[in-house]
Amino acid sequence: MSPPPSLETLPSELILHTLSFLPLDAIASFSQTSVFFSQLVYGNGNDGSLWRTLYLSSFDDPSISAWDLRPPPSKDGSARSKRLALEKEDRRYQWREGARQSVTALREWKAGRMDLVRAEADQVDLNYRALLNLLLTAPPAGTPSLNLPKLVSALPSSLPTLHMLPDQTQPVYHQLMAHLLPLPLPKSPRAYDNLLNEAREIVYSIAAARGSLETPEGKIDFKVVHALNVVQHWNMTRGMEGQVWDPEETCHAPWPWRAEHARPAPRREEIWTSEKSGDWDWAGIGGGEWVGCYSFVDFSDYITFNYPELTRQRGKPSLVGVEEAVGDLMHLKLVPTCARPSATSSTLPRIHFSGTSNSPVQSEVRGNVRLTNDNPPQVRVTYVISYGGSEKWKLEGMQMGGIGGKRGVVGIWSEAHPGPHSPSGPFYFWKKNVVSEEGQEE
Repeated sequence: MSPPPSLETLPSELILHTLSFLPLDAIASFSQTSVFFSQLVYGNGNDGSLWRTLYLSSFDDPSISAWDLRPPPSKDGSARSKRLALEKEDRRYQWREGARQSVTALREWKAGRMDLVRAEADQVDLNYRALLNLLLTAPPAGTPSLNLPKLVSALPSSLPTLHMLPDQTQPVYHQLMAHLLPLPLPKSPRAYDNLLNEAREIVYSIAAARGSLETPEGKIDFKVVHALNVVQHWNMTRGMEGQVWDPEETCHAPWPWRAEHARPAPRREEIWTSEKSGDWDWAGIGGGEWVGCYSFVDFSDYITFNYPELTRQRGKPSLVGVEEAVGDLMHLKLVPTCARPSATSSTLPRIHFSGTSNSPVQSEVRGNVRLTNDNPPQVRVTYVISYGGSEKWKLEGMQMGGIGGKRGVVGIWSEAHPGPHSPSGPFYFWKKNVVSEEGQEE
């Protein structure tokens, strides 16, 4: 008597092809039905084609990540070159582990189990890195993304405090949240005030002003950038609601902030191929007007917070209850001076610029844009503002979302040549031409 028919008797290629049409959670359930199917799905004998198909059916293709700064590949369209490219991708992206880690991280984050109280340190760290990878492998702005809606929909109703996260995870957490802000912000006024006060105390500290947003290794200090986004989101809310500025002046602002604003613009191949220097402006500094705002606290409050010994302040310095002011809108017109990028290098040359600002008075502006040592590199911008040829202010910022990110540049202003007790505070610039007259993104 022959044995009854069984799925295990079917050719493995047929089973894998059928599985490729199922969602990832169904695959996981199927693999648990027998040792044979578990080995078929997760075993080393799987050539990667199943997991490549499964990953790309649920998540964005990492090979077209907007954060990839490498020059465009050659257009060799032979069958052999395409096969070799796929094999290289299989080795680089590890589709199976990427899918499993991403699904796990999204599930645990949504359930609020991403802290040391509910999970081991290594697993917490692995999950946050998987979430950040989803952010950094999204396609360029304007291209529909599978990753970003998943990240936003999985945002938990409350977030862990920093002492509940492993030390090695905190920079990853800050980078993720800086880009996803303003979601989620605390709904209760007291919780929001606590978050805002904590962020202000980071932003208005002397350490932040002297650190210029970077670590000694030339990488972004995302704890400061996260705090800057919290503070300037609050200040933009006040300004956009007409409490500070004329609403007609702000119609071009990328508002309200969304995760969509924090990803790079599409790569322009002419950056590498054009003979015209005007096309080498990879950062998009020129070709439009920049609008911006700055914020500050009363100088006496600033001194009391940073130098309590000068004011005989007792107890831990705090900015709780301190009023923060928002300055007039600034309008900058900048002209870049660009070097030609190399078609064989993954780095882009520093761009220098000069121009003018007409608020609050006419002034001269100069500065530069460069990439950091982060992986992927971040866009750093330095502005120096002068009055009558005398340098007055220096602004150190980072462009959120990478090259061409629509949210704009957040950073810290200070005196160009600071003394021991010089003031500082946050600023935010956005490019006016990234939003149309109707308020729709271009």
